[in-house]
Amino acid sequence: MTFLIDAYNLMHAVGYLSKATPQNRMESSRRRLLDWLGDNARTRPGDRFQVVFDAKAMLSPLADHVHRGVRVRYSFRESADDVLIRLLNEAKPGMATLVSNDNEIQAAARRNRCAVLSCLEFVDWLIAPVSESKPIRTQPEKPVEAIDNDELLNAFAVPKVPNRRRRG
Repeated sequence: MTFLIDAYNLMHAVGYLSKATPQNRMESSRRRLLDWLGDNARTRPGDRFQVVFDAKAMLSPLADHVHRGVRVRYSFRESADDVLIRLLNEAKPGMATLVSNDNEIQAAARRNRCAVLSCLEFVDWLIAPVSESKPIRTQPEKPVEAIDNDELLNAFAVPKVPNRRRRG
């Protein structure tokens, strides 16, 4: 199974990053996440981890590389979300699992019949002994159906009360 990981989303969820993290500590926070994932990747030989960092504002692209068995990608001139959605669109159904708390990316994964794990679900799965780990569902529980906006508006519209004139 390939795990497509929303890097900064996971970093926030596990406490490696916060809004108060100074810019000069970002690299060490990223390395800490990659080291942790690399250590866990060794215990799960059939699984591949691919991490996408948002580098949209960089002046030049950063080279993709492998860190301790984890494939590391950086977005350039696009968001990490855009890169993840593109990777999900390219994935064969049932062959990728998205790790993110972002609803928009999760919806894209489900549309492409990829499994979805929240960051904390992924952490729980990752730290569980391999013998106790539950298999990742490769198909969503229910297919995501397109919603007709007019139908939705009509369903939640305030009912119109007929205007009755008083007699008398």
